[in-house]
Amino acid sequence: MNSEVFQDDIRPCGGGGFSNIYKGRIVHPSGQVERVIIKFPRVKIDDPDDIEDQTRRVHREYKAWRMVKPHDNILPLLQIWEADERYPPAILTPYCPSGCVKDFLKSNLTVDRLAIAKGICNGLKHLHLNDIVHGDLTPVFTIFLPSSPEKFSCFGLTQRNVLLDNGVPRLCDFGRARVMTMEGFTASIVAGTIRYMAPELIPSDEDESILPEEVKLPKVTFESDVYAFSMLALEVVAGKSPFFYMPSEQQVAVRLNLGERPARDRYQVLRGPEWTGFWALLQECWDKNPASRPPIEKIVLRLPSNPPSS
Repeated sequence: MNSEVFQDDIRPCGGGGFSNIYKGRIVHPSGQVERVIIKFPRVKIDDPDDIEDQTRRVHREYKAWRMVKPHDNILPLLQIWEADERYPPAILTPYCPSGCVKDFLKSNLTVDRLAIAKGICNGLKHLHLNDIVHGDLTPVFTIFLPSSPEKFSCFGLTQRNVLLDNGVPRLCDFGRARVMTMEGFTASIVAGTIRYMAPELIPSDEDESILPEEVKLPKVTFESDVYAFSMLALEVVAGKSPFFYMPSEQQVAVRLNLGERPARDRYQVLRGPEWTGFWALLQECWDKNPASRPPIEKIVLRLPSNPPSS
């Protein structure tokens, strides 16, 4: 007798750029019920080409995720699930009631933010040491492992749930990952949130004048992951997103291409001299030249373990 998967709701409780997220359960032969998150790709049901493309995308993400060895700061992959053979399958992962890091921090004001940044850094280090580039590191796709599975609500929602006091950050969502040891194993598009995207990945004005078939898409790299981590670490520790004082994504993109980076005096928490070393590390990580950014294993060693004392 095999385990059975059940989707609890028709309406999604969250989603990303290409997928919808649903609450669900795996009922094991023993009767044990495991709460899960079900990630379905968005698909045009009357478009066979889109169905084929999204199916390929799911299997690609599943393959990349399976290659990641177990680690405390990586969300484990449970299985792939074919709910309807006419449409692309879904990816199942453990349910995490603490939600994404962005919501967790808003609801846990006294949590050790440096410890969370260090956990994210350790997860990224694990990926890089296994020749995997995450490719889309943002606070929405960094989640927390549950210690109380009975508290069931959906991650990714803006509602405030009962979150953990000792949440463990775990990286997830490998839809844009790149496996460096496998030729051609990279996302066919570069997409993401401008505020966390390395400038070398952002299309320039010159690209807009070139025919689409002539544009060479940039590939995510270890260095672009390091850049994204610096922006994520800034938000985790300071409590404000990169360039929060610029409401327009287009404005951020223009300033990035001009070499501008987040201004320290805008982040009140980090103004004191005790944060000078942390800020200097961020500056190295978001250097315009990818080759000048430190490798993630060195960043882990340099991140302070405790809030600096003034």
